[in-house]
Amino acid sequence: MRLKGIFLFMGILCASMIYGQSESSISKILSFSGGYKTGMLRDNNFSPLNYHDRGPFLGLTFERHPPQRKRLFYAEARYSRVRMQYSNRERFASDYLQGQLSVGLLQSLSTSARNKWLLGGGYHLGIHYLEWYEDERGDQDAFSFLATHSLLLRGRYERVIREQHLLSFDISLPLLTLLVRPPYNGSNIVFDQNADSNPFALLTDGDWVSPLGFTEINSRVAYRLPLNKRWSFTGAYQFSLRTVNINKRWAQFQNLLSFNLNYSL
Repeated sequence: MRLKGIFLFMGILCASMIYGQSESSISKILSFSGGYKTGMLRDNNFSPLNYHDRGPFLGLTFERHPPQRKRLFYAEARYSRVRMQYSNRERFASDYLQGQLSVGLLQSLSTSARNKWLLGGGYHLGIHYLEWYEDERGDQDAFSFLATHSLLLRGRYERVIREQHLLSFDISLPLLTLLVRPPYNGSNIVFDQNADSNPFALLTDGDWVSPLGFTEINSRVAYRLPLNKRWSFTGAYQFSLRTVNINKRWAQFQNLLSFNLNYSL
């Protein structure tokens, strides 16, 4: 029930994009990405330590737009699982799983073919899960997780350097977020006693917060160049900052370097 309004809003936006143009005029691009991230994570619900967040990640992106990129529909997913350490000490090393899913629509604000400003919004799901084993052969000793369902405001600037060469800059901010962060931390027994057996219900059992309660800033610069008629390559750098400013503080920053192989469908 909490997310019904978000899904309805995004459904209307996506439908207006998908069915508003004839199939013959639509460009569709599927991108496979991989990269490496570095950063820091602190979850006071899990540990007072600052953990180094380093490791590879994988991603998948789909874009759909009419000629001249007057509107842009996008869907993005990213996943990573790394083992984080505190000051290079293995004793308190913890496993960290991160998953993200974004869907949205951008509308061009300019008529120039070489320089475009786009503005729009979307839905963003973020999942962060931490667990720690004092003995790797034993049971789980501690865990913590955070899930966010956000309505995003997103802007993009694009410049065509030359034919098929595209430079872009993106920035996004949450306007309203359903924040899911259980107040308990401990073993699987504690989790079983407090968590709902329905995973979807567990991931949506939270409270609505403003940007003062949950802050997330994502900025990305990318350059795309063609390889042939259907394939292209993109190199990108992204900086992300996330903080939970209510109850026990949760904070993270990440630097992400990615390489995308794009295929025009």
